[in-house]
Amino acid sequence: MISKSTQMKLPRYNAEESLDRFSIVVLMILSVYKFAFLPTTLAQSVRCGAIALLLIICYRSISKVPGIGWVLQFAFVITGCTLFAGGGAQNALYAAILGLNAVALFLGFAQLKERYGLYGALSALFWPLLLMCLVNDLFVFTAHVNNSVSSYLIGNKFSTGDIHSLLVVIYGTLLAERHGYVIYNWGIFWAFVAETVLVLVKASAMTALLGFLLAVAVVVAIPTKVKDICSKGTVFIGVLAIANIVFFGSGMMLQNPYVQSFIQDVLGRSLTMTGRTPIYDSLGIIIGTSPFVGFGYGNNIVERVVGWGNAQNGIADIAVMYGLVGVASFGLMVHGVLGEKGERNEKALSLIGVLYGTILTSLVEVSFGIAFYFALAIVSVSLSVSCRQVRSDCTDGISKLDDPRFARRM
Repeated sequence: MISKSTQMKLPRYNAEESLDRFSIVVLMILSVYKFAFLPTTLAQSVRCGAIALLLIICYRSISKVPGIGWVLQFAFVITGCTLFAGGGAQNALYAAILGLNAVALFLGFAQLKERYGLYGALSALFWPLLLMCLVNDLFVFTAHVNNSVSSYLIGNKFSTGDIHSLLVVIYGTLLAERHGYVIYNWGIFWAFVAETVLVLVKASAMTALLGFLLAVAVVVAIPTKVKDICSKGTVFIGVLAIANIVFFGSGMMLQNPYVQSFIQDVLGRSLTMTGRTPIYDSLGIIIGTSPFVGFGYGNNIVERVVGWGNAQNGIADIAVMYGLVGVASFGLMVHGVLGEKGERNEKALSLIGVLYGTILTSLVEVSFGIAFYFALAIVSVSLSVSCRQVRSDCTDGISKLDDPRFARRM
């Protein structure tokens, strides 16, 4: 359940502060989302430029990022694995860019929170993302055909599901702090949930819809103590491991009659999960061929062996690309940034819904990409206890959590 909300005046920002918030948010968005109207080469240049600017602008926030060293080690590992796997210099460069992108997102959001507090950082992200999301949804509603290869403003149906899941947990967190204002109320929350259901059904993104609904459930139904436990890195990794063991274990999940009925009647898919079963049957051989460093970033080994597709599973995809070394590095990163000890920012706990929604979708999709690292950066930095104490002596009642500028004036 959402923490008890507060009734305070919304903070105001001068022109310089507004430009600072907006510029960081725009750079983060440009580094994560590829806009369909941009040619591929230009889109890659824009992304690289945004990453570089984020690193330059926000490098001083590196000490504020919990577990940033683990993000850096992941960047080094995926680059090294690609080189050792014989993926070539170009693919190794792309792997390094992906790793640096993750680092830049952590630094960018950390700087937003350091300067403007949790509310200031999340609200700065939410409204531009919402606008972009709604425009993308118009593309979904107006598309004549919706399938896995359909492209909208910010990508395919999976990108559409990712941004909706991220937005619903951010808004749920903002509700915890600002419920009662015109722009922060439960009516808007449930309207967005309903609109998302319509969009994802129209896009035939049923897996993404299940992940989204799990994120919503975390926001509105899961007790705070449970969310606190689930926010620990060890718990997240444990749930991810158990989910994959159950899913792959002897194929028993797909043989269960209730699961079969759900796949056919609810998801509207064949019992092969639209071609996934042959891929899953081949993953053991593929991973076993290069178990330690995988086949490197950008490989097409699954398509070469099976004839189509990719690993169709988040953890398996990491294993195919970077081997067991990459999987271990991924686990260490998640554990490091989510942490284990110390007090959590209670009002940010609902954000973990997007991470657990990703666990669900990752069972049958390649979900651990840049959108996940974007969400992980937001969750990790938000859960940090820095700037958490409420100051009742602020002139407009804004807490130190919301705007640490007041703390500097005292």
